[in-house]
Amino acid sequence: MKYEEKTFKVVDYHDLDKFINDNVHFNDPFECITSNSWDNYSYQKIDVTGELNDHELAKMGDIIDTGEWEGNNETSIILNYLCREGKLAAGEYLIEVFW
Repeated sequence: MKYEEKTFKVVDYHDLDKFINDNVHFNDPFECITSNSWDNYSYQKIDVTGELNDHELAKMGDIIDTGEWEGNNETSIILNYLCREGKLAAGEYLIEVFW
């Protein structure tokens, strides 16, 4: 069996939501499980590099301008934006989803 060892930053989804809501203004609190349709009893991997393409930058600009999130996989965009802003370390994050 072939495998690769990796190191992840492991985060509970509640803590992730709190961190995002503490650093980005939303009219209604952001919920990563709703934004991404994550299942209970799962782990979700997000690569955070701080890099955003033009579409992602425009999406983040809309979020900042309106305070609204649509529930369309915005978690990765928000985390990469916060990394770009120096508020989050780059790396591979493993989100624990258990409720």
